[in-house]
Amino acid sequence: MNITITKKDAKLLLVLLGILILLVGYLAVYTKYSNLTDDMNGEIKDLKVTADELQGYYDKLDTYRAGIDAADAVVTAELAKYPSAVRYEDQVMYAIGLQEDTGLEVTGIAYANPVQVSAFQRLTRDGNTVTASNVTAMEYPVTLTMNLTYAQLKGLISYVDATELRTALDIVSVSFDAEIGNLTGSVVINQYSVSDGTEPYAATEVPDVPLGVSDLFGTYEAQATETDAVTTPAN
Repeated sequence: MNITITKKDAKLLLVLLGILILLVGYLAVYTKYSNLTDDMNGEIKDLKVTADELQGYYDKLDTYRAGIDAADAVVTAELAKYPSAVRYEDQVMYAIGLQEDTGLEVTGIAYANPVQVSAFQRLTRDGNTVTASNVTAMEYPVTLTMNLTYAQLKGLISYVDATELRTALDIVSVSFDAEIGNLTGSVVINQYSVSDGTEPYAATEVPDVPLGVSDLFGTYEAQATETDAVTTPAN
């Protein structure tokens, strides 16, 4: 059986074949870009949710800034209660102030090595610039031995509690001494510092003394011992 195709039929078949190829190609491209469009629409939807969330944050920007400023003020005020360092002379002057305020008799001071209690980063803001600094908090224990009355013991507790710079009464150990008719014992007082290492040196304020005075503090006599003790002669 022979099939004869005329030129007219051949041209028609070629046209149909071309249309079919175009249709298949169109469908392939359309499907690809349709999938891409769906993906992009999904991403746009997700981005719109994020954009709406960010817009909400932006609308509350002034509230956030006010909160940051308030928190920074609280942190600054709290850090102002901590000196950048506590030196031996600071602890001696603290003991002298305690003795003068309460009337008790300090008979000795023993120093302990400072202890690091915390390390953290502090962020400071200058306009739009935020700077991070490494901050270290230290504890400086000092042991005071003393003779005192019960009223003076209460005065000691009040004095430590009212100290402007951060100070804590850690240990109190007293007993009645029949020989002197009063209490005798010791207390451990902890003082604290916070520093990032960039603070300028500030000298400890000590009373003026005449030239040639061997006992600079008027009551204390330094002794070179393993505990770095500073004692005062009994009255």
